Amino acid sequence: MYKVVRQLTVAAVFLMTAMFASAASIGVYLSQPGVQSTFVDSALTETFDGLATGNYSSPLVSAIGTYQLSPSAQLHVGNADQYGGAHGTQYISLGAQSGTGDPVTLALGQHYNYFGFWWSAGDPLNGITFYHEGIELARFSTADITNLLSGSTVTAIDGSVYDTAQYKGNPNTGQNSHENYAYVNIILNGASFNSVKMDNSGSTGSGFETDNHSVYLGNVKVPGASVLVTEINQVADHNVPEPATAGFLTAGLVFLLVWRRKA
Repeated sequence: MYKVVRQLTVAAVFLMTAMFASAASIGVYLSQPGVQSTFVDSALTETFDGLATGNYSSPLVSAIGTYQLSPSAQLHVGNADQYGGAHGTQYISLGAQSGTGDPVTLALGQHYNYFGFWWSAGDPLNGITFYHEGIELARFSTADITNLLSGSTVTAIDGSVYDTAQYKGNPNTGQNSHENYAYVNIILNGASFNSVKMDNSGSTGSGFETDNHSVYLGNVKVPGASVLVTEINQVADHNVPEPATAGFLTAGLVFLLVWRRKA
């Protein structure tokens, strides 16, 4: 009996190790200069094209989910100008253009592990927070991007070197040469999200201008031409094992059942 209990204990330790061996993390990457849409071919994308322009004070239903607003929040849909509009099309913004500093939450119909967005006229006040079933996983601040692009060059994963001036100015109009324009790719490893909150740090002194929101669930291979911005390792654990971990979990449960029968 002692032998059986000991082996059951070993199996339980195996299960716990399998469930939590892979810590969740977030990787943030910039696409190469001039790119304005996702590199994930099968991603689901909202372009905001065809919407009526102006301020929205009620939820905005889109191709990827619902943009929810608090009672005092507004979301602005505008025509392409010097501040935004990927490929010269409509875009959304909050802050200066919407007239409110309240955040906007994108509620998704399912879980994803990739979020991409065109970030235009970028400043350090913009923030993206990921949630899994209401649990905050982590917040990414665009201050990390502005810090990265404050130098003269950045180096891509494959060793390519870009002048940071290539990320300055609207690539469609040539205007606003002092601000950053880039496509941002955020990948969650060992975690998933079903809502995303966008904020401008409560400020209306600047805007969070963005376009081409893309989501995807699955293995994401980052192109070598991408530039690593940061890795966030302090991600809240929502106790959902990855597919591979779930396989170990199933095998462990079978192991436990076999030993129970033998006992």
